[in-house]
Amino acid sequence: MSKISKRRRADGTATADLLEDRIRILGPDHPDTLTTQNNLAHWRTAAESDGTGAVG
Repeated sequence: MSKISKRRRADGTATADLLEDRIRILGPDHPDTLTTQNNLAHWRTAAESDGTGAVG
């Protein structure tokens, strides 16, 4: 696994954890929650497009 793949996995995992917290604390429609959800989608798409599947 490349350094970039490892970084994407770590970033994606941290973002997924943050999203769970934001949904619980701020609610699903809060702007910060929606931004985090968008960021997670970005990381997952990036992982899929480079073929590593680094974000699970």
